[in-house]
Amino acid sequence: MVVISYGLVGRAAEAFEETELATLVLDEAQYLKNHGAQRTRSARRIPRRFTIALTGTPLENHLGDLHSLMDQTNPGLLGTADSFRTRFREPIEADRNHPLLGGLVRMIAPFILRRTRKEVLSELPPRQDVTQLVELSKEEARRYAALRRACELALLA
Repeated sequence: MVVISYGLVGRAAEAFEETELATLVLDEAQYLKNHGAQRTRSARRIPRRFTIALTGTPLENHLGDLHSLMDQTNPGLLGTADSFRTRFREPIEADRNHPLLGGLVRMIAPFILRRTRKEVLSELPPRQDVTQLVELSKEEARRYAALRRACELALLA
């Protein structure tokens, strides 16, 4: 198992090119929504047999976000970014009731498990709040006070 941040994926992508992963899990996959971003392209280059993408916020801006995530998990299913934009994104974003929307939903439905917050609440452990007071050393207290004062002055400026 390899755990790596998206920030390091771009710099480490070449290290992965020689090894095919059995499964690539893309947690917080919303960081890969920009199809042209370096981290998205780097993640796409990692050889793997199977990919799972997990995200709590799959679509925020436009259907291009959906294409980028689906391209990670099911390369080619929705065509290229350009063909997807022409075929689905532009018509659907221009008319939210466009007939193509139903076809797009049917294409991707077998690959998406969508669960609402209400559906998963019963599976979550009860919330626990832990408050722990920490005594600062004299040097830490001095630095904290100086930093706090600098922030206050910056806000007033």
